[in-house]
Amino acid sequence: GSGTITLGNATLSDGVTLTLGTGGSGAINAAAVTGTAGNAASNLTINTTGVATVAGAVGTDIGTLTVTNSNGATFASSVSADTVAITDTADGKTLAFQNDLTVTTGMTVANTANAYNVSITGASNSIAISGNTMVFGNTGSLTLGNSSSDGFTFGSSSNLGAIIATAPSQ
Repeated sequence: GSGTITLGNATLSDGVTLTLGTGGSGAINAAAVTGTAGNAASNLTINTTGVATVAGAVGTDIGTLTVTNSNGATFASSVSADTVAITDTADGKTLAFQNDLTVTTGMTVANTANAYNVSITGASNSIAISGNTMVFGNTGSLTLGNSSSDGFTFGSSSNLGAIIATAPSQ
């Protein structure tokens, strides 16, 4: 739909998926989204052609964070998930992780017809590499850090892997 979705702090039960949006044009404004520690991971999916903003932290037992679609999405606080999957974002719009990003299993950034941007500007970022390669498939810009003190770890001590930006515009 086209109405705005507003969500306060949310704690998800074990093993559930919270989907914000149905692919319509409504904006999404969410506070913190956390899972319940200790059992099955929970998932968060964002699916809108409107703007999505998550102001609070995303973490504590989050399995997969998926951005199916957006007209730009901002994660203003820390994000910690097993997997981050970016399927699409509108042409010229940015998917921004403005605080620390921790991905423990792997991250996928899809190549689509839309030249969307990906920005990761937290002070301490750790992204596991599934297999041997992490591919930023977006064809818009790719920003890794906005300060000389921002830190990034891709892979692990046993699997450093490779990072590929397929066709970023800058």
